[in-house]
Amino acid sequence: MKLTSKAVYKLLRAAISPRLPAGFVAAPGNVADWQQESAAGVLAFWCQCDKWGWDVRWGSRFTLEFLFASDAGAAERLSGRRERIGELLEGFPELDELRQRNNAVIARLPGTLADACVVTVTDDGNEIILEGYRADPQPAIYAQDIWLHYYTADDVAAWGEYLAARLPRFLECFAQQTRSPAGLAHRRFDAALGRVQDCRDFPGRLVLLDDYLGSESDPYYRAIAARLRDEVFKVLNPG
Repeated sequence: MKLTSKAVYKLLRAAISPRLPAGFVAAPGNVADWQQESAAGVLAFWCQCDKWGWDVRWGSRFTLEFLFASDAGAAERLSGRRERIGELLEGFPELDELRQRNNAVIARLPGTLADACVVTVTDDGNEIILEGYRADPQPAIYAQDIWLHYYTADDVAAWGEYLAARLPRFLECFAQQTRSPAGLAHRRFDAALGRVQDCRDFPGRLVLLDDYLGSESDPYYRAIAARLRDEVFKVLNPG
């Protein structure tokens, strides 16, 4: 049975609204959107369904986004500090929980059962999915734009129950800007990358990347920086 976005939002509201921290109110209309106003500003979060809608083979999916705005007007314009759930949970166990729950849904999709996923392989051996979805076999540690899959109303209700139990922690992490070690490494990388981009000459960029690589211990962000360093080095030493 096809699930409309309206039906999905109704199911999510039914699961989440009764269990929110004090002060949160639901936005009017057929949406899954809540906010809490205080003297410091507006803390909001919402569920957003995939714009392509529900498919008979692959169902659909939604994501969760958080916002802190200076006032109600800024919140209405979506102006402020924003994060999706896959960035907020970087390095925390819940990010891999989402991956595992997603994999369980994907495994029973009609498209998966019919082996209908269409992929292509790039020259460097990486697979790109052209149609459908596949389970993600790799543990989720670092930030990703994760979307939560569903096919039936029961899938959505299960997601709603899962999120309702964990939203107080997620909201606190977002409000307090709490970061895991991987999340802190991400911030250091972003700061270093900003300095590199602000530098106008390539020798200076090389020095900045060497400085970052000399101080960073996280292997994931070190690997990204090392690739950038190789690109800069090739510009300075063509051929």
